[in-house]
Amino acid sequence: MTRMERGKMPESVTPLDGAVCSGFVTINDAGLAGMILLRADLDDTDVVSALKGAGIEPPGTGELAGELGNGALWMSPDELMILCAHDEAEATVATLKEALGGLHALVANVSDARAVFRLSGEGPAVREVLAKLSPADL
Repeated sequence: MTRMERGKMPESVTPLDGAVCSGFVTINDAGLAGMILLRADLDDTDVVSALKGAGIEPPGTGELAGELGNGALWMSPDELMILCAHDEAEATVATLKEALGGLHALVANVSDARAVFRLSGEGPAVREVLAKLSPADL
C-alpha cells in the first residue's frame, strides 16, 4: 500500500531536466517558466484597461511587450501569452481573473504544458534553425 500525505505537491521539474545538446547550434533546457494563456477581445477598451490595471501592457501584432521573463507575447488577435516567473504564475492568474472581472475572457496557467529552450551558436546558425522549425517569417 502506498502511503499518501495531505497537502504535498510534487516538485515542478522541466521535461528535459536541464539537458544540453550541442551540434550545429547548442540547445539548452531554459528551465521552468510561468506562462499564462489569455483569450479575450484585445480590441475591447475595457479588456485593455483591465490588463493595464493588472500591470500587463498588451503588445502590438506579432510583438513582445516587456521582456521574455516578464511580459506579454501576441499570439493571435484574441490571444496573449503572459510570461512570468514560474513561482508567480498562480498569483498572476488570480490577479488577471480579478482584474478582468465580469469581462468575457479566459485566463489559464499553461506553465506545466510547455518547455522553453535556449539556442546559441555562431553566425547565422541560430536563425537558420529557427527558420527551419518556425512558421514565422524571420
